[in-house]
Parts: sequence; structure tokens; C-alpha cells
Amino acid sequence: MPYVFVVAAIALISTQAGANAVASPALILTMPVAAQVRWIAPPPPRIVVAPAPRAGWVWSPGYWRWTGREYFWVAGRWLPERRGYGYVPAHWERALGGWIFVPARWLRRPL
Repeated sequence: MPYVFVVAAIALISTQAGANAVASPALILTMPVAAQVRWIAPPPPRIVVAPAPRAGWVWSPGYWRWTGREYFWVAGRWLPERRGYGYVPAHWERALGGWIFVPARWLRRPL
């Protein structure tokens, strides 16, 4: 995988003092800290007709993945919906004179 991610540890924050303290998880941060630029452009995305929507599920479209030698197609699939989050599919972005893979992720929706 051409990305390195730093995941912040879950901090437990005490909301009361004493033995009956209640702890709640703090925000978990995931952020790319390094990326490898691919000088060979990925093939054009395949045209695939997305299946009909299903309640409680999100369609994750397919994408091209780099193996270190070549690209291969990763087929789309259904993912269980995460309430309060929006899904951003994996994709390639042009940057730094080449291409950078952006992995799929869930983004918390504003309240």
C-alpha cells in the first residue's frame, strides 16, 4: 500500500471525578502522512452500471489498484451504511506531475 496512516490513540476523557468516572472516546484522527506518486497514469475508470440502491447499504464503486508493477481492477461492492457518515470512494488524483491514490474513507457528517 503506498500510503502510511497515523491513527491517533483513543483518549479517554473523564467527565466526573472519583470511582464512578465516565470515560468517553475522543475523536480518532486518520491522516495520510506520506504518499507515493505513480508516474504511470491509471487506466480510465471502467463504466459499470451501479446496482439499484439497497436500504442500509452503500455502493462502493470499483477502482484501479497499483501492484508495484501494473494496475488491476478491484470490483465494486456493497458496504454496510454507517449512520452519521458519508462515504467517499477510492480514486486517483493527478498531483506532483503524476498520480496519487486516495483510499476510500468515511467522513463524519456535520450535526
